[in-house]
Amino acid sequence: MRDTTGVTIRKGREPSAGLEALAFFSLFDEVTAGSTVQDARRIQAVLKRMRSGLDESLASEGRLHGWRVQNLFEALIVCLGSVRLIVTEDAGNFFFDDADGPVKPPDFRVVRADGERLLVEVKNVKPLIHDKVRVNEMHLDQERRYAALTGARLVLAHYWSGLNQWTVVDPSVLVRRGGNPELPLVDALKANELGLLGDAMIGTRPPLTFELIADPAKPQHHREGDDNTQEIGFTIGGVEFTCAGRTLTEKLEQQIAWFLMLHGRWGSEEVPHFGSTGELERISYVSQPPEEDTTAEQQGFAFVGSLSSMYSTLFNSLTVTDEGEFRRSRLESDPGVLAALIPADYWSRSSRNLPIWKLIQHPASDDTEI
Repeated sequence: MRDTTGVTIRKGREPSAGLEALAFFSLFDEVTAGSTVQDARRIQAVLKRMRSGLDESLASEGRLHGWRVQNLFEALIVCLGSVRLIVTEDAGNFFFDDADGPVKPPDFRVVRADGERLLVEVKNVKPLIHDKVRVNEMHLDQERRYAALTGARLVLAHYWSGLNQWTVVDPSVLVRRGGNPELPLVDALKANELGLLGDAMIGTRPPLTFELIADPAKPQHHREGDDNTQEIGFTIGGVEFTCAGRTLTEKLEQQIAWFLMLHGRWGSEEVPHFGSTGELERISYVSQPPEEDTTAEQQGFAFVGSLSSMYSTLFNSLTVTDEGEFRRSRLESDPGVLAALIPADYWSRSSRNLPIWKLIQHPASDDTEI
């Protein structure tokens, strides 16, 4: 899919169960005298090691969260569709000259649209941590040496899960206050480079409303539900989207509004509307900023959220249950889908009832070194 930068991103290859299984077998197979690779005992020994390792990983909630967030980052970058390449770096064997010390491959290699080569280390920040996160200095040094050997720049990607916020920063942003270096959230937000990988803040005029309109020609059925609630059965005669009271008739505007309502940070309220005879006329689902957010009154619009946060909300809803249990660790991403959500020519269209503000952050300059 082609995005606003002219980048076309697509999946390089489909995984092969046979080749992946053979690679795993070759890594964990232990040769015994007089046997071949087809020996049933050797195959069973490898499967036993795999089952043991899998049981260990599935029992570790921290490891599962880390793996899921690593997959979230990859899917996010693919959906933003603004890089020329993203590939897993920390997989398979590697060999190195240890004259300068050990090296550690970061999680991903990324080539930006402008050609810059990045190595990205991805970390999940626990929900209760909001102000800063510590970075393992030994691992950081090893990753820096690896980056120097490969001619790429190392960056650190953190998912602040409690805030549903991504930051990608250069290690020069880190500060030292005794012990391991730290990344304060405020500094990470100021130096965030995710906008250079396709992220953007999206705003519009509140409220956004989606309405189910009852068909007046069809009878409605009323009955008492549990806990003295009133249940109404009705036939939907139509649906309607509005933005700040203006009806959205274009399909693209409706798609954008629906995505923002489902995955943005605005709250949502269900409001039923009844006619003079007591019949249900419509149900409105109203999405708008919280009362304490007065930016819409001050500047005429409010931010619904960043593309990265909204996609993370979607990813989380599909991979983790409401109780925090893991449904799955990864999703099949749709290349460039977030870039295509709001086309580059959107602002040049003659008729727009859904006003959109799109802000792309560039990192603030910082001379701090560590």
